[in-house]
Amino acid sequence: MRTVIFLFLTLLSFSANAIQTKYILFQPSCMDRLEYRYTGSTTDYVTYQVHSKSSIIALEVGIESKKTYAVVPKGALKCGDPIFDENLVKSINNNLMDVYIVMPLKSGRYRISPVRMASFMNNNPVAGKMIRPDYEYAYNGNHLVTDDNLATSNSESQVFFMGEGASKCEPYHFRSISKNTCRPMSEIYYLHGIGIVEERVGETLAEENENRYVLHKINGVSLDEFKKAHCAGRRIQLNIKPKPVPHTSAPAPKPEPEPEVFVPKKCHGKSIPDHHLVQYGENLYSIARREGVTVHQLRKWNHLRSSKILACSQLRVRAPQYAAAKPAKKRATKKRPAKKKYAPKKKYKSKKRFVAKGVKKAPKKKYVRKVQPKKSTNGVHIVQKGENLYLLATLYGYTVDRFAHMNGLEKNAVLKPGMQLFTTDCSCDTNAAPKVKHAAPETVVKATAAEAVTETVEDEQELPVLSGTKMAVPAERVVAAPKVTYHIVGEGETIWSIANAYGFDTAKLMERNHLEAGEVLIPGQKIYFPE
Repeated sequence: MRTVIFLFLTLLSFSANAIQTKYILFQPSCMDRLEYRYTGSTTDYVTYQVHSKSSIIALEVGIESKKTYAVVPKGALKCGDPIFDENLVKSINNNLMDVYIVMPLKSGRYRISPVRMASFMNNNPVAGKMIRPDYEYAYNGNHLVTDDNLATSNSESQVFFMGEGASKCEPYHFRSISKNTCRPMSEIYYLHGIGIVEERVGETLAEENENRYVLHKINGVSLDEFKKAHCAGRRIQLNIKPKPVPHTSAPAPKPEPEPEVFVPKKCHGKSIPDHHLVQYGENLYSIARREGVTVHQLRKWNHLRSSKILACSQLRVRAPQYAAAKPAKKRATKKRPAKKKYAPKKKYKSKKRFVAKGVKKAPKKKYVRKVQPKKSTNGVHIVQKGENLYLLATLYGYTVDRFAHMNGLEKNAVLKPGMQLFTTDCSCDTNAAPKVKHAAPETVVKATAAEAVTETVEDEQELPVLSGTKMAVPAERVVAAPKVTYHIVGEGETIWSIANAYGFDTAKLMERNHLEAGEVLIPGQKIYFPE
């Protein structure tokens, strides 16, 4: 008896949760066919819209089915049916109802395509409302404030009003930002009475421009032509009437075979969190639009090399989250009995090693601590033994890549003692001696540790600079060296903060120091100012 009751309750719950299937027959008098395209694509993504006095129900199909049928499925719905409301939209988006669009063709046959996603839009500008899978918002057209959050409590995203057009024929601009940080923001442009005319999805402005979803045709005409007629109070309908066939004498018609009946094809499987069960006819573009993410993100999260996906497969639609490692459980340790004390062992002296007479012991290796290389002040560093690119780059305030690039080396190059390396990438000469002109021949005395040498410098000749020597120059001929203004990078400073502190343009400061966008500054690095 209990088994019978359990089976009865199971069948009852299954019938209550069974997914319903509905067919909607396209009617030009109250429905529109919209064609969208992504940036750089020539493929049309189709949306059918059902109009009523107060609302628009948008049924997004994507790429339409190519197969046609001769018979309309039984029970197909038409305009005016009370099913076209907010509940229909939510049932489609929550996978509680399968809806198909039956599109009549001029050949007399029918194309049947599944609906992938639905939207509800209120036609009243004063009491506007929109429902989508990833956001839901409502607004009063007479009291719209920029940057005001319009999202309802049921919305998965925040929605902000960004502005409106100059006339009633210009779209409203809204911005949707998901509460889940792994999903980007969406820019929506909505025109009352027509629907969404453009949508951009991305984490940055450049990514938004690459993921533009633009309406370009309605009922077979361009958006601009349809909008002009709409603003003038006229509506352009889609022409689906079959072409007249000329009357000719033909033989007796053959008996036609039984018409092929449409059978819905659907994948069934377990629901996995943060995944989407791919249905027949779906693609990455339609799934990305439904989930509010980009195609690039779907390919990255699912390790896809192309945009091809298999029907009935599970596709990850949220960024994977890696759980923190759980701390290891402490094992229960038993108390060990105290060890017995034993007498200390006797220490035996090691025997001396035998060394033959006349043989010297090998000297022990001496470990010398590395000495920090000395900083050069003349713009050239002579490599000493034990020095490498990392030590010298840190000493002179550069990254290893930049210091190696300055000297025409690879970042893994091995330095040899005696090599001469540049210590700055500045185009100016920071330690150049001034050029001095003489009125008459004079004598310059060079003082060294061993001896004194005298030289005669002729008229209009530059004063020589000799390495390893000191030059005695009369005080009346000393000229101040040119000053180079620069900033030494501190902890946590960026090129933007330095430019802002000194009032320089960031682009010019980056160009002056040969920096690339996003390059990290290291403490001690010199940032030279523009001339």
